[in-house]
Amino acid sequence: MTDVITAASPIDKARAVFEAEGLPMPPLTADETARLRSDGEFLFATRAIETPPYTLDIYLDEALAGAAPVPYTLFGFDGGGLASSALHYFLVEDGLAVFIQIGWGGAYTDVDDARGMIERAFAWVGGLRGRIREARAVGALPKDWRLVAVVTEFDLSRWGFVRGSVDNRDAVDFSTEVPVSKAVNAALDDLLAARRTLA
Repeated sequence: MTDVITAASPIDKARAVFEAEGLPMPPLTADETARLRSDGEFLFATRAIETPPYTLDIYLDEALAGAAPVPYTLFGFDGGGLASSALHYFLVEDGLAVFIQIGWGGAYTDVDDARGMIERAFAWVGGLRGRIREARAVGALPKDWRLVAVVTEFDLSRWGFVRGSVDNRDAVDFSTEVPVSKAVNAALDDLLAARRTLA
């Protein structure tokens, strides 16, 4: 991980970190940019970070249980050891919870492959946010439902539509169809075209 340039604000610091790594910034709204806080050198969030994001399942369970501070975004670099350092990007908002972990900075990281994965993941989430708002607006994604997606290189990637609050991830019938982005996009296409309904 490169040295961080001293920056005047959390968003400036985040931009400096990502630029130093040769990576794009994740998609952020104006509200997220204004509420962003720095947690250490390499993590940024609109919420308090009480648990390292490397422990993704804790954040997933929190969101599933309805205990997450909604909305929030959390992103940056965390991990330890030669093979476990990663880029983390978590987004929890109305109708959507996305958790992404892509290896970055470890001794075994193929930087070009990882950079491409990160760029595609950020672009996908940027478009996904708009599609979820559209699905909400037309009633295809009812108020008590949300899309939950996990994209990780360190565990099982999975996704599903979840109704209400559930005790933990084991209570959800997640699909493990990959790539998650393609499966989710197809499911949203079906929802918006009324070929699929949630009830």
